[in-house]
Amino acid sequence: ENFIKDNDHLLKDETKSSVVELCRAAIGLEQGNFESPLMYLGNIKTKRTETRIYIKALLLKIFLELSLFNEAELAIDSLRHLLSKSEKNFSPLIYQSYRNFLKYYSGIVKAKEKNKKEKMKAIAEELKKNYAVDEYKWLLDKARIYSDS
Repeated sequence: ENFIKDNDHLLKDETKSSVVELCRAAIGLEQGNFESPLMYLGNIKTKRTETRIYIKALLLKIFLELSLFNEAELAIDSLRHLLSKSEKNFSPLIYQSYRNFLKYYSGIVKAKEKNKKEKMKAIAEELKKNYAVDEYKWLLDKARIYSDS
């Protein structure tokens, strides 16, 4: 947070507030605070596809942490739609890593919602074999945590 305060003057005025809000949301999420990042993310206005994908991924993480399964399903559909219409903007590897994130994330959400620990273990095992996944470490950590809880 001090880094943001000390360096926000280096950002362009037209993107400064969005970048700062995005950083605050990411920091809050990493610190285990799941409520304030929602507020920060709601303040961000951007047309950049990569940033919109990152915002949606952060929202998905928050929804899983808070067990907001309906919101998670809606956000999955929203991100899937955004990816489909912007596929040409990404290399095939990057695009597939986003698609894989959605695949594993969806499985984790369903398994957590229904408390299916064996399914969660299977997701963790499958993930170990596939590194071409955006947010790989986070997904693997969640699958392991939820299969043991």
